[in-house]
Amino acid sequence: MVANKSTAPQAQALLTRNLTEAFLRDGRLSIVNEDQAEATLSVTLSGFDRRLAATEESDTVLGRSFNLTLEAAATLVDNGSGKIYFKNRKLAADEIAYADGGLNQAEYQAMPLLARNLAAKIKDSVVNTW
Repeated sequence: MVANKSTAPQAQALLTRNLTEAFLRDGRLSIVNEDQAEATLSVTLSGFDRRLAATEESDTVLGRSFNLTLEAAATLVDNGSGKIYFKNRKLAADEIAYADGGLNQAEYQAMPLLARNLAAKIKDSVVNTW
């Protein structure tokens, strides 16, 4: 299970599911119970950022779209030797949220994309270690 120290509400469940699916789709590694695993991956959501990307043409104070960034720190440890393959590796995913229907709705719709993209980066980081 992914831990969440970010301000992205309930993003840990989305990232956990997407990370599991990313490993299953890849097929090069198996997901097993921790006591049977050769290595353990720990992931903590560490940040969620929202930056104004574009404003309303008639009112430059109103945001039209926002750049959203979801950040995580990942650690991969060999269970047999205790060797740390990587520790607190920073990974991030970005997505643009269009706030036409309101910022809350835009963030809600963008969160699954952020989680999927971040899961793919974490999976690639693990698989490329070997």
